[in-house]
Amino acid sequence: MRALIYVRLSEGKVDERGFAALKQISSELPPAKRVGYVRFKEIVKEQYLILLMDAERAIAAFPKLLPDDRQECEEVLGMVRRVLVARGALPAEGRRRLERIETMFAGPPPKVGRDKAA
Repeated sequence: MRALIYVRLSEGKVDERGFAALKQISSELPPAKRVGYVRFKEIVKEQYLILLMDAERAIAAFPKLLPDDRQECEEVLGMVRRVLVARGALPAEGRRRLERIETMFAGPPPKVGRDKAA
């Protein structure tokens, strides 16, 4: 949610197409991973306020919120992209912000182990 809000925050408006995409994604999730409407609203409000208070700190903390599993990270990023494109093309600032988020989802480069034969 934080990624979605961050990317679209510069536009200053909400669009029902993004909400419809979120509802569709939710319906595809296993019941244990779904949240109700009231909780969803709480999450959106909380993440929005966090970003308003200090966007740079909120985004800097983002990697700590991501799953450790690379495949799960890719799935979540796919959902983020799916919601973002539901509303149409991103403006330049939105594209810049999405690139920043995508870099965080990619994570640090893998550590190269030392060759034991060396």
